[in-house]
Amino acid sequence: MRTKIFLVIAGMLCVLMFLSAAALGDSGKHGKKDHKKKPRHAGYEYFMPAEYKESCGSCHMAYPAGLLPAASWRKMLNNASDHFGTELTLDEAEKTSVSAYLSANAADKNGGKIGKKIMRNLDSPTPERISTLPYIQQKHRKIDPAVFNRPAVGGLQNCAACHPDAEKGDFDDDRAFIPR
Repeated sequence: MRTKIFLVIAGMLCVLMFLSAAALGDSGKHGKKDHKKKPRHAGYEYFMPAEYKESCGSCHMAYPAGLLPAASWRKMLNNASDHFGTELTLDEAEKTSVSAYLSANAADKNGGKIGKKIMRNLDSPTPERISTLPYIQQKHRKIDPAVFNRPAVGGLQNCAACHPDAEKGDFDDDRAFIPR
C-alpha cells in the first residue's frame, strides 16, 4: 500500500515538474540548437574602451579587435596620417588606451574562436583590411558580389549591415540578415 501511494505521489510530482517547465518555456531540450541562441563570439563589447568606440566608431563600425592580428592594429595606429585615405586624430592617452585594447584582444592574442580561424588562414602577417582576410572572403564566397554593392550593404567591410551584433563580435550565420 505504501509503495502504491509513494508511486502515485512521485508520478504526480513528475507531472507537476513537467507542467512547470512547459509553463516557463523550458522545452527540456538541451542540445546544440538551444546553445546556438547564445552568440559564439560575444564579449568584445565589454572590453572595448570608450576611446576606441568613440574615435573609430565615429567613422565606421568599431571592429572587434579579434578580427586582425596585433601587428596589423599596431601598423594602423603607427600610420595614423594615412588611415584608408583619412587621418586618425588620437591624442596620446587615447592612442595608448586604444592600442592596449587592440593588442590584448587581437586575433593572435585573445581573439577567441574567430581569431583562431582568422590566424589559421592568413596569407600575410600584417593584413591591412579585414575585408581581404582569406577567412572572411571564404565565409562570404557564396554571396553574389552584387549584394555588396547595394546601398544598404555598402561593401564587405560594413559587417554591421548584415550582422546586427557585429560590434559585439557576433557573426553567427543564423543571425545574419542581408538587406535589400
